[in-house]
Amino acid sequence: MPGAKSVQWNRMPHSGRNDGGEHAVFRAELPRLYELRDCIAYPMSPDAYFQDFDEKLANSAHIKGVYRQWERVLEGIDSQGWGHLKREAVPRLTKRDRKGRGWQQLFDILNEARAHNYLKSIGCTSSLHSTIAPEDPRS
Repeated sequence: MPGAKSVQWNRMPHSGRNDGGEHAVFRAELPRLYELRDCIAYPMSPDAYFQDFDEKLANSAHIKGVYRQWERVLEGIDSQGWGHLKREAVPRLTKRDRKGRGWQQLFDILNEARAHNYLKSIGCTSSLHSTIAPEDPRS
């Protein structure tokens, strides 16, 4: 690809400090977050959101708690809504704003799941896809 960086980032974020069993538990606890992480071709890139994800989960109860809360939010949307949200989120997983906003665009998209869950909790019936997908100009 013209203009592509030739830097190769390590595809395996695992540090080798344990046998991976704990990481398998994290994957089972946080399936949607891992599904997003698995979409990053080079997770150790400085612009990738899930850098050292397994190690951070293993080493910090606080970080693990924050990600468990996010997983609950993401699990609140149906599979069609998840597919739409994931399509919107994936390109932003490696779009870090180095001027101080970090991955704000990614979290703007992920927060749509939070809004969807709230609307669902007050009795709205629209799916995430139908509430945020652009309208078809043909209709």
